[in-house]
Amino acid sequence: MTKQSIKNFSQTGVAIIEFALAFSIFWVVFMAIIEFCRAMYVWNSAQEATRLAARYASICADSAAQQTIIRNNVKSYITSGGNINVPNGDGWMAFNYYPAGCSTCESIEIKLSNLKIDLLVPFYNLKFNLPEFRIIVLRESMSNTITYTGGATENNSMCNG
Repeated sequence: MTKQSIKNFSQTGVAIIEFALAFSIFWVVFMAIIEFCRAMYVWNSAQEATRLAARYASICADSAAQQTIIRNNVKSYITSGGNINVPNGDGWMAFNYYPAGCSTCESIEIKLSNLKIDLLVPFYNLKFNLPEFRIIVLRESMSNTITYTGGATENNSMCNG
């Protein structure tokens, strides 16, 4: 064998090895960007769900049955957006009416807490706690029926589940 043929023989397959190393690094960075974007989407969905719950609560009656309807609507909204875990029970969403003990409340505060996001990391189950989402809005109506000036009424379909 000549020196030239030995040199060519030792370089065989180097391009495949370099491609495999570079592509694996690229793929990890690409998947990290995708997961970060998905996490931000889920975060935004939870914030939007808090706003939606506050909107429902601001126009619907403040009964336990109404709060259950709102909780169910918001839970289906949150879980449809991605890999987010909502705890069982009612503790993950809190309704606070102001002023406390009011019969005609002026505002309502909604808090969503104990929500977790599942990140899709291969071979590892990674969960992060989302922060508490909180919003306060003014009340618009205290019942399912809205009465307009002049006596006209309208059944509020948002409050009927």
